[in-house]
Amino acid sequence: IFSLALSDPLSDAGGTRRARGPAMSASGRGTQLVSTNLPDSKLSLDAVVTDDRSVLTRFTLQSHVDTPLRVKLHSTMGEQLGFQLSNENLDDGDGEQVEDDDFNALFNYVNLIDELELDPRGTQTVVVSFRPRSLQHAYGFQRGDPFDDAARPLNGSLSGGPLKRHQISECKGSIFLRAEAIGPALAGMPDEGVEAGAGQELALEFVARVCSSILATDVKEIILDECAPGRTSVKDFTIWNRSEVPLQYALHAKDAPAGILGFSHYDTGEEIEGPESSREIPGYAHERIRLTYAPPEQACGELQYLVEVENLLNLQNTEVIVVHATVNAVAVEDALSVTVAGAPVSTLDFGDCYALVLASRLVTLRNMTGDALEVRLLSDAPAEVAFDLRADRFLGGTGCSGSCTLDSADSFDDADDVEPEALVARELAAMSAGGAQRTAAVSAASAAA
Repeated sequence: IFSLALSDPLSDAGGTRRARGPAMSASGRGTQLVSTNLPDSKLSLDAVVTDDRSVLTRFTLQSHVDTPLRVKLHSTMGEQLGFQLSNENLDDGDGEQVEDDDFNALFNYVNLIDELELDPRGTQTVVVSFRPRSLQHAYGFQRGDPFDDAARPLNGSLSGGPLKRHQISECKGSIFLRAEAIGPALAGMPDEGVEAGAGQELALEFVARVCSSILATDVKEIILDECAPGRTSVKDFTIWNRSEVPLQYALHAKDAPAGILGFSHYDTGEEIEGPESSREIPGYAHERIRLTYAPPEQACGELQYLVEVENLLNLQNTEVIVVHATVNAVAVEDALSVTVAGAPVSTLDFGDCYALVLASRLVTLRNMTGDALEVRLLSDAPAEVAFDLRADRFLGGTGCSGSCTLDSADSFDDADDVEPEALVARELAAMSAGGAQRTAAVSAASAAA
């Protein structure tokens, strides 16, 4: 039985693997064929990659010999890294990626190479496109109430888990360059050539940070009932940043004439001027947005608009909110919400009542529009029905049977559903007088009978 042990040419006597050194010329001298302009042979992406579009960077190869070279390129990251000699998505001057309006993703997938040729003593720029696989399936999440595990799936969902947070992760790999002399030194060049077939290998480290930039909204539909020309309706919604990195978003009102739909920041009241106005939300934070709707004079019927909430760091992540508006030719009573114990009512039922014994119910009035409303509290039986406005900030807590003005989103509301202690003396006297008159009228009718 024969055994044969072959030593690794890149290992020393102790078995430690060494990096491949420079090429060897015919005379045995070590010759460096090629080098890069990367410090410490490390290619890093400074910005965090937030979507699955290719991110571009570049480095330069420099030949150090008078012999033409063929350089082969490959990486440990498979299709996530691609190599090109040029790309129109990169600015020729500073090498930065062009703006979104001029960006064409097709340029990142054409004219890919796995080898190139270097002229003697020549240089060549290599464009590297990085498309992280971890973000290519980042949109298969479920959405719903951010605090509700019973989330509903999004169209095209690839996973069944609840809406999740996205953290920054590091993506590492290696790029290998194999340079090989493909001919003798050219005529007229100094005698710095190497033999055909002489080679050199370079290993470059690739490092990038990735994080899916994902926004979500708390609603998919907004319903505006009983709108009317000349009156503004309001509804609020929330935009959530589900990522560790800050995001920038823009709002677009589709199919809505200018001035019909407006947006403002709920906390500050600052108006959002238009699609070109963007705002940043910190990581894992949210922002409340107020939508205002002012139908034009000629509007009437059932109308529908689309509001797009666009993630400017991830153009594939756009939330669409459908706005349903019912517009009447004239304003209707639903501009004012009337509730008892939180439930809308159109009839106020006092139950069983006794003569000359006060009965009361606590009613909440709420302004459902974006404008001030004047509310008149009237009754067809003023001697029997009176109103006690219990919001001190409006009328100083005095009882009345007149009118007052409610500002937008204000309401007459008490924290506790308790009965008023008493009406003012004037109202009590009026009710007592009315009761006495009714009693006298009944007695007279009985005597006549």
